[in-house]
Amino acid sequence: MAPGGHSRLQMGWLREKLFTAFGIQETKIGTRRLFILRRDVATRNIVNEQELISALKAWDCEIVVPEKLPLSEQLILFSEASIICGTSGSGMTNHVFAPRGRQL
Repeated sequence: MAPGGHSRLQMGWLREKLFTAFGIQETKIGTRRLFILRRDVATRNIVNEQELISALKAWDCEIVVPEKLPLSEQLILFSEASIICGTSGSGMTNHVFAPRGRQL
């Protein structure tokens, strides 16, 4: 089972349909390092967020707020990811669009 109780088959179907609808080519190896930021939430915030962001930027991590992006941009962004990090939340659900074998 994939995260959220859905089968890998179901998640693969969704991935294929959305990639096809937006003309996105699946990549084998992602190159982007993403940190998923949760700006507009009241829970599960990082106490030293600014320090963490500074450290991650030094490692060429992109700071991403998925809910601020259109779906097509989210799909492209995550399809090019090599590393995805962040606190638990709906933004992390987009990891299903990352290249297979990516690091979370």
